[in-house]
Amino acid sequence: MNSVDLYLLGLHAEEQKDYQEALCLYEQAAGQDFFPAKEKVKQMKDLIKKQEDVQKDTNLDAVIESKDNIVDDVLERMVYTKRELCEEAKEILIVNAGRMNHGKSSLLNSLLGNEVFEIADVRKTRVRQKEKYAEDVYVIDTPGLDADAEDDAEAFEVYKKANYILFVHSLKIGELHKSEIDIIVKLEKLFPKGYFWDHFAMVLTFGDAVSNKNYELIKAKIQSDLDSVLPDNKLKIFFTSNKRFEKGVQEESQKKKETFIKKSGIPILKEFIDENLSLWREENLALQKDRFNEAKAKSVDRLEEVKNLSENRINQEKTKYDNLLKLANAKFSIAEKHLEDKQKALHDFENNC
Repeated sequence: MNSVDLYLLGLHAEEQKDYQEALCLYEQAAGQDFFPAKEKVKQMKDLIKKQEDVQKDTNLDAVIESKDNIVDDVLERMVYTKRELCEEAKEILIVNAGRMNHGKSSLLNSLLGNEVFEIADVRKTRVRQKEKYAEDVYVIDTPGLDADAEDDAEAFEVYKKANYILFVHSLKIGELHKSEIDIIVKLEKLFPKGYFWDHFAMVLTFGDAVSNKNYELIKAKIQSDLDSVLPDNKLKIFFTSNKRFEKGVQEESQKKKETFIKKSGIPILKEFIDENLSLWREENLALQKDRFNEAKAKSVDRLEEVKNLSENRINQEKTKYDNLLKLANAKFSIAEKHLEDKQKALHDFENNC
């Protein structure tokens, strides 16, 4: 096939926008030293490159894929959050708080009716310890406060999740230490207004170490000190003696057993806890719903943000594509005009031969 025929076939392929085929035909014609075909080879290569650049620079598939990945991630997180909140809602957490050696671990042992938590004059509880009190109800023994900053930080993280906090203070010490008052003030700030005092009580231990008169004086002083810094407090106070409870458990005489256990104050505290378990379960379910709705709202906001970003990105890509296409069309128009001039020259050349 001669160069003119190859050239004309190339023009036809170009009109059909089969630029690779057109380039192949032009190259064959150029190989026969047909000058117009050589010009077209260069034009076709430039046009094909422009098309590849447009495709490379306007990667809409990548934008869409990125959006889909983010949406999948958000939905997966929602499922995980729902499952996690459901698990948390099942558990009732009763947490002790207070300074070291005030009888926190002994109190929980008395509530459990078993010596589960280690008791010592030296610091033993350095990490939180969790034991079952009833079905889906747990008591947590936390490190003594005001002794180690790291322990305090861990304890406060546990308090945030507590359904009820038992603040333990030894009657042998007398009135509250300033640091204990500061801790209670800090605890109140962890929770929404109006919530804290319905989920906090002070448990006065070592009741066997003071007379009834001194107990009343200490109790009044504690209330007065808290009123001075937290005037809206609704403090509940429980009187306990772990020593009397332990002695009652060990007594062989049923009458003495019942007397010691009753005077220990532990049954009253247990009764209070047991009566409130159903309420705390209801609160857990309501809190779970609120937390899930909050997480859902954040997820909806995130999805809306992804949607807007994706739409903006797609619009940017479309604008870029349109601009590149306009540029390519402009250059192609120039090339076509140049081709028409060459074709006219070729036609004139053939007519003159």
